[in-house]
Amino acid sequence: MALFLCSSMSGCNRYPPVSGAIFCDTFITSYIFPDKIHLRYGDGCIPFYVGGSGAVTSGEIFDRLSQYYNDLSYNKWVLNGPNIAILGEIKSIQLETIEAFDEHHPAGSDMSDLVELQYISYYEFVQNGYQEEGSKIEEDYTDMSLYFDREGAKIYKVKLSEVNYSDMQLISTDFVLKFLGSPKEKGVYHFKLTFQVEYSASETLVEYEF
Repeated sequence: MALFLCSSMSGCNRYPPVSGAIFCDTFITSYIFPDKIHLRYGDGCIPFYVGGSGAVTSGEIFDRLSQYYNDLSYNKWVLNGPNIAILGEIKSIQLETIEAFDEHHPAGSDMSDLVELQYISYYEFVQNGYQEEGSKIEEDYTDMSLYFDREGAKIYKVKLSEVNYSDMQLISTDFVLKFLGSPKEKGVYHFKLTFQVEYSASETLVEYEF
């Protein structure tokens, strides 16, 4: 895997000092075109990630993106890569209930006022010259523990109805949705999750038990 990544990225060396390490001159090693939602198992939340059939790991587009984000001088050996970011502006993330949820959310309603979105951004880290500001609080990463020890990964938590999508830059492919309220009656509920970027939209059905 390390040899494949090194052969496909500018600035990588085939002879790492530690087995499995790769050397890269940019922090972000790949940009993906998201076109599919993949659900994960979560306890008390809905974790998911977006996958893509295409990725940009080198070439003119990759170089342009690296210049745009000023991601040009990382120059480190890493063991926990690759660092993947979403290519293209995120337009919306929507959760719509299939059944009636409560008196304010009949079937077909947008659930954004009752859902928190958690996501990871590398933007501040890159803009700060690959320096992290302050220390991470482990509790903040309870639902995204994979990113607690990952360099540059800053977690954001915001009500889905209040997300400013223009601020979502250098976003990782992992997300968490967490309900801020419960239905009138306990049971299994179904939702339609839609993830839209500037050039496409993906959707999937979600089952969640309250």
